[in-house]
Amino acid sequence: MLPRLHRRHPVHLPALRRGHQSLTDSRPQHLGRDHLDTQRPAATRTWELRESVIIAAPPEEVYASISDVKRMPQWSPECVKVLLLPSRSRSRPSFIGFNRNGVRHWFTLCQVTTADAPKEFAFRVSVAGLPIATWGFRLRHADHHHTAAAGSTHVTQYWHDLRQGPLGAVADLLGRTVAGTSPAARVRVNRAGMTTTLHRLKHSMEGATGGTSPPVTSRTEGGGPRIVVADHGSVARTVHAAHDEGRPDTSARTVHAAHDEGRPDTSARAPVRAQ
Repeated sequence: MLPRLHRRHPVHLPALRRGHQSLTDSRPQHLGRDHLDTQRPAATRTWELRESVIIAAPPEEVYASISDVKRMPQWSPECVKVLLLPSRSRSRPSFIGFNRNGVRHWFTLCQVTTADAPKEFAFRVSVAGLPIATWGFRLRHADHHHTAAAGSTHVTQYWHDLRQGPLGAVADLLGRTVAGTSPAARVRVNRAGMTTTLHRLKHSMEGATGGTSPPVTSRTEGGGPRIVVADHGSVARTVHAAHDEGRPDTSARTVHAAHDEGRPDTSARAPVRAQ
């Protein structure tokens, strides 16, 4: 027979001091915001972004500007220099992008993956052999748009996050240490940067062609469409966009009030967002 354990002498597990983890809990304690960003489920992380603009220039001319990667620093708020690498293919070159975020500087290796003139241009970004993202532009005629001038182009810039799996975790860590951005912060930085890029591209192309400035339609993943009037756009177009979406027209009241009081109409020069 097995000996009976005395009830007054129970078996005790080693006591854990306050602040230590339990034996069954392997999660790290005191997680900061940046750490929590990488621990979020993949389903809640933003993996794609898209922003669009209508440019009063034909697709062939817009594509020629976009595919000339040496001009990228003209409209990108983060890329400051591009160095083309020797390549056998002129349409799908490799290049190094030198980037800046505040006081932080870093470079990435880029390979053009799509060069379908004048419809799409895209390139893949990597750092130290780690896949980071795919950046691209899709172009199509915008003549069907009721506010677009003849020969205009609807341009959509997109970003696909490639930092997945075990290598993705390493790339996330590299992004924090080198670029100073967590995955969630990178989404915010890219969203703002894409809007800036498209506005600069728009102004550059329309200045070269002498075109007008139709509204900018920006659409991000998980959000609805926004109508944005460029710096030299007309308030009437903003009013028309608000009317189409069934929202009250506040910009028209602002313009009329300024006119009645004899003040200059600044709303037509400043970006106006109908959200």
